Amino acid sequence: MNGELEASQTVAQTSALSAQSILSLGANTIDSRYFAGLIDEIRLWSVVRTPAEIAGAMRKRLDGTEPGLVGYYRLDESEGITASDGSPSKNDATLAGGGNWVPSDAPICP
Repeated sequence: MNGELEASQTVAQTSALSAQSILSLGANTIDSRYFAGLIDEIRLWSVVRTPAEIAGAMRKRLDGTEPGLVGYYRLDESEGITASDGSPSKNDATLAGGGNWVPSDAPICP
């Protein structure tokens, strides 16, 4: 989180990846448990990023075309239940669990 490794695990893939492609962040939708806090921005990558790469870009706005970026949710919307994806994938997200939009006070550096 924020460039710091929290956990790591290596597993062998033993079956096909054929499940529905739903990703839940900040939620366990099976039993309706949701993160009680603030999330300012979500970035999903198809490549491994080093802690230095994460920390170096953490407070910088991306342009959305960075190599390997597959999901970029700035969460700058002010209403509704859709978060726009600023990556080339354009996979907008649907928010669940009754979240509230609040103005960000996270520092953005040039």
